[in-house]
Amino acid sequence: MPELVSAATVVALCGYGALRQLSSPGTALSGEAAARARGAIELVVGYQKSFALSGARSEVLSTLVDLAEEHAMDGWDGAEAPALSNATIENVRAFILALPSWVPDPEFAMDPDDGAVSMEWHGGYRRLFSVSVGESSRLAYAGLDGTESVHGVARFDGQTIPSFLVRCIEAVLA
Repeated sequence: MPELVSAATVVALCGYGALRQLSSPGTALSGEAAARARGAIELVVGYQKSFALSGARSEVLSTLVDLAEEHAMDGWDGAEAPALSNATIENVRAFILALPSWVPDPEFAMDPDDGAVSMEWHGGYRRLFSVSVGESSRLAYAGLDGTESVHGVARFDGQTIPSFLVRCIEAVLA
């Protein structure tokens, strides 16, 4: 009988994209493989539901799931870009859920050098703010508001976004 493994362990070991591949129809060759594929389907559905339960942010969290799937393997850029790590995905998810409700959803971009996810808000000509989230609590940020620019590093505790960053987003969107 197959040994049961927790969802967190499977996602950590295989990565979300690999798990999605395992859950695809037609990948099972034996009865045991078919049972594992069914288990993978249940894990993927459960993982997606956990994102969907996030209310108003469910659409951007769904986009994060897609981003995770697209960048799940090393070399996703055709060169040597690292895969998007589970720690980075969770940090981005926590950041998004910590955003004030009035802040619009960000656009995502991947950094092929360090596997971090950049979240960007565009407010028009020469008005942009970007926060880069990786595996650590370090948030690299940069912004341009007309002729004024700002950049630096802040810390994220996983629950509260530094008020300075929220004010920067607000200024760019105003």
